[in-house]
Amino acid sequence: MNQPHRRRSAALAALALAALLGCGDEPSGAPVVAFVVIEPPATTTLSIGDTLRLRAVAADEQARPIPRAPIEWTSLNPQVAEVDAAGLVTALDGGDARIQAASGGQADTVTLTVISVPKGIAVAPGGPGGARVPVPPSRGRR
Repeated sequence: MNQPHRRRSAALAALALAALLGCGDEPSGAPVVAFVVIEPPATTTLSIGDTLRLRAVAADEQARPIPRAPIEWTSLNPQVAEVDAAGLVTALDGGDARIQAASGGQADTVTLTVISVPKGIAVAPGGPGGARVPVPPSRGRR
């Protein structure tokens, strides 16, 4: 084989390989995420220990959902609430928690309020005479 023929064969092979693999500069055909929306939750107020499942949708420029777009969940206030990879929020402490859903460089946030009021109080009997509540001695009054 002569030298010009080898160069041309190598150039054709490189072009064929580039066509098969793609150059990276051309669009791949995958939809581009234009925005992310967190579906409004049924409630935005939680008590400590409560959980809430959030759902988010990534969409293209025409607002068409992108079904397999990965959603990354993040708690911006992890001391108040945490969120797992599936969007399950767990309330940890009183305060406001901002939860973010992101995909393709776009994001949306929702604010949840965690209240630190106990859900109930348990009272146990104090013994044979019933419940006993200590009363501090009075000061100056009789």
